Amino acid sequence: MHTTHWERARRLLTRALPASGGDFLDVGCANGHLMETLTAWAAEDGIRIEPYGVDISNALAALARERCPRWAGRIWHANAMGWQPPRTFAIVRTGLDYVPPQLRGAYIEHLLTQVVAPGGRLIVGVFNEERDQHLLEREVTMMGYRVGGRVTAPHRHPAVLYKAFWLDRAAAPDPAPSSRTSC
Repeated sequence: MHTTHWERARRLLTRALPASGGDFLDVGCANGHLMETLTAWAAEDGIRIEPYGVDISNALAALARERCPRWAGRIWHANAMGWQPPRTFAIVRTGLDYVPPQLRGAYIEHLLTQVVAPGGRLIVGVFNEERDQHLLEREVTMMGYRVGGRVTAPHRHPAVLYKAFWLDRAAAPDPAPSSRTSC
């Protein structure tokens, strides 16, 4: 894909990032190119993210570690569906197109409870859809999730848009006040 097409299709993800930035996990990171470009675009927009990646393909994860040696220790080979990461992340980006429809609810639940940190954000996208359709977003809403926001960008075809939306994970509740009294 030509560089301008790559940017047109994916730069909208910077608008889905929280202004506070944070550690960013790219699920399905492939060769690490999105980690690299999104980190640079976010910085241009005044948002600092620390990139991490995971890919189901060992060969692609190895390629990402080779392409981005400064982040090699942050790129894992795993199936995100059941992956227990070494830590949670403030921002997680995934696609749903590679998840069978009957497993999408379990996949989203797993990411929100095991991979996204309390108070964090799960970004779904980029995907292409006709302008007036919101099929994937509607599917996720019908699973009981509340969409926190959405972003779109023009596609080469005027009837289609690049899209992304996000789900925000609630912050962890404050610990219960101590039942001990002080003197």
